[in-house]
Amino acid sequence: MKDRQALARRASDDEALNIALTSSSADLEDALKRERRRVAVLEEELSMRDSLLDESPIESEPDLAGKCVLCVGGRSGAIDAYRQVVERSGGHFLHHDGGLEESLHRIESALAAADLVICQTACIGHDAYWRVKEQCKRTGKQFKFVKTDGASGFERAMQSASRLCEITPGRHQNEY
Repeated sequence: MKDRQALARRASDDEALNIALTSSSADLEDALKRERRRVAVLEEELSMRDSLLDESPIESEPDLAGKCVLCVGGRSGAIDAYRQVVERSGGHFLHHDGGLEESLHRIESALAAADLVICQTACIGHDAYWRVKEQCKRTGKQFKFVKTDGASGFERAMQSASRLCEITPGRHQNEY
């Protein structure tokens, strides 16, 4: 008799636990659906902002007249696009990944060869950031820090930096 009562209590407790877990699971599923809708809305907003940035007018291409432009960082899949931007403008393109795969010791020679340095800060480590900044300041080299890593952002950064380079060599500019 006692065993039946214990089993009945246990079954009742298990049933109550099952109901509570089912309810909790349904609440979590509802929360997940809400968050997925929120993510979809945010992704749509981000896509619209990116398209606005991509469609924003890019000034005429600067004439780099053989100047060497070093890109530090950036997306590996966009390097060819960066190269095309520089070469279309009559410049020579150099790239260093900011120490992700290439040695940071090799960045010194790339910086020495460059006339203009565009550093995409979202894609490099702190050590590379400080090396670029310090060497450019020390040598009076024109440099620009850019927060984005897209080709259109690179092109705008190159245009504004090359305008500064023509007027006042040795200055730097942040695009934040």
